[in-house]
Amino acid sequence: IGLLGGILNASISNLTLSNPNFNGGPYAAGIAFFVDNSILSNVHVENGYLSSSDGTYFLGGLLGIVGSTNINQSSFM
Repeated sequence: IGLLGGILNASISNLTLSNPNFNGGPYAAGIAFFVDNSILSNVHVENGYLSSSDGTYFLGGLLGIVGSTNINQSSFM
């Protein structure tokens, strides 16, 4: 669960997600749980709350599983 779920072969820039509240399970992240072969620049999650409904620990504030990806000037606050 996340804003985009998964990102593959993409470029995302200048995106801010404010006050997200995700309760997913077993996987959750603010922007996307899976990212590969992509570029993220100036991507932020502000005041986020993430939890797992089944008590597992597969949570990522900004992203979950990240493959070959460049991440620049991005944050989870």
